[in-house]
Amino acid sequence: MPETEISHTMAQRKGKNSKFLHRSAIDYRCTNKITQLKDEQGTPLQTHQEISSLLTNHFSQIAMEPNTNREEAIGEVMISIC
Repeated sequence: MPETEISHTMAQRKGKNSKFLHRSAIDYRCTNKITQLKDEQGTPLQTHQEISSLLTNHFSQIAMEPNTNREEAIGEVMISIC
C-alpha cells in the first residue's frame, strides 16, 4: 500500500481527516513535480513551455522509430535509475 494511502487510512481512523490529509497531499505534490530537465546539450530547461517542448520532441522521435525491441534500452534506463 503506497504511503499516501496508509496516511489516508490512519487519518480516517483518528478522525482527523482534513488538516493531516491536506498537508500530506501538499507535501506529496511538492515532491512529485518536475521543475527542471536538461536538453541534449546539457542546458537546463525550467519553464513549462521549454519542458513541454522537450518532452514532446523526445517522444515524437521515439514514435517515429521503426518497431524495434526496446527491452534492452528500458533495462539500461532502469539500471541507471536504481
